[in-house]
Amino acid sequence: RLAEYDVEFLKRSENRPLRMQLEMLKTETLLRENGVDSTIVVFGGTQIMPHDVAEARLRAALAAAKQSPEDRRLAGAVKRAESVLAKSRYYEEAREFGRIVSTNCQIEGRCKFVVMTGGGPGIMEAGNKGAFEAGGQSIGLNITLPKEREGNRYQSVSLDFHYFYARKVMFVKYADAFICF
Repeated sequence: RLAEYDVEFLKRSENRPLRMQLEMLKTETLLRENGVDSTIVVFGGTQIMPHDVAEARLRAALAAAKQSPEDRRLAGAVKRAESVLAKSRYYEEAREFGRIVSTNCQIEGRCKFVVMTGGGPGIMEAGNKGAFEAGGQSIGLNITLPKEREGNRYQSVSLDFHYFYARKVMFVKYADAFICF
């Protein structure tokens, strides 16, 4: 078999540097093909959610705790839901940030300051969603982990990584700014 078709050969431990290089090359190729010149990387918590969703979770947690007031686990769920609700404003702020950046920096086919996230839920979803709603591009650098979900649906360029190192290099390489919520 040709080496490029021999998956067992490609997955051998001594070929790890080659696989990392391929992950970075694929990313660079796709960014170039999509006209991405620079990015603004948006970081933030995965548990941050829209206000209405956070309110619904708190209502459900309160109802469950009311049924079993002595259950400490349910009391803890109420506290977590209250905390998530208190932070839900950051979802809207990240969404608005993604919209503003994409509206002002991606005009006439020019792709400066494209929103880039880790591609997951929470703040990452909000940043991608704001760009999506503005009609701009946004990028998600997803990581493949055993319990990791698929990337959020608002990414116009979605890239999957196996190696944290390659993913971190790609976050930094094109970034003109890092925004942390």
